[in-house]
Amino acid sequence: ECAAPPVWTGPSTSAAAAAPRARRRTTVRRIAQTTSAMTATTGDRYLILSSDAHAGAPMAGYKDFLVPRLHDEFDAWLAAVVNPWVDIHDVTNFDSAARLAAMDAQGVSGEVLFPNTLPPFYDVSAHLSGVPRDRAELDRRWEGLRAHNRWLVEFCEAAPTRRRGLVQLLPNDVD
Repeated sequence: ECAAPPVWTGPSTSAAAAAPRARRRTTVRRIAQTTSAMTATTGDRYLILSSDAHAGAPMAGYKDFLVPRLHDEFDAWLAAVVNPWVDIHDVTNFDSAARLAAMDAQGVSGEVLFPNTLPPFYDVSAHLSGVPRDRAELDRRWEGLRAHNRWLVEFCEAAPTRRRGLVQLLPNDVD
C-alpha cells in the first residue's frame, strides 16, 4: 500500500525559512531595478535571461585561486597539459566588462553560467577525465574544481544582479 503524498501547507513562517526568501526578494528587486533602468531607455518590455551561458578563467588565471601548497604542481600541470579549447579567443569567457558590454548589446539582462574551461589538474575536462586513480589525484582534482568555483564566485560578484554561476562538484567521493 502506498502512502499518501505529502500535502503542502504553504510557505514556512519560521525565521530560518524567511531569511532565504528575503534574500531572493532583494535579488529580484535589484534585477527588476536594473532591468527597469535598461528598459526605460530602450522601450523594450522583455526580460531576456540566458540560461545556458558559459564562463571560466584563462587556465593560468586559476593559480591565484588555488591553495599555495599546490602552486608548483599547478605550474608543472600547466606546462604539460594541452588545452582542448586553445583556439577559443573570446575574452567574454573571463572578462567581466567585455561580457557585460556584449550582454547589453544583445539585450540580455541576466545569465546562468556553466563552466567551460579546463579546471586545474584535469587532462580533458571535468566530466571526461574519468575516475581519479588514487586519493592524491582525487584531492588535486577537487582543489582544481574549488579553484574554479572560487574564480566563479568572484566573477559573479562583479555583476551580482546579472549573474549566477553553477559550481562544479566532484561526485567521486561523497564522504
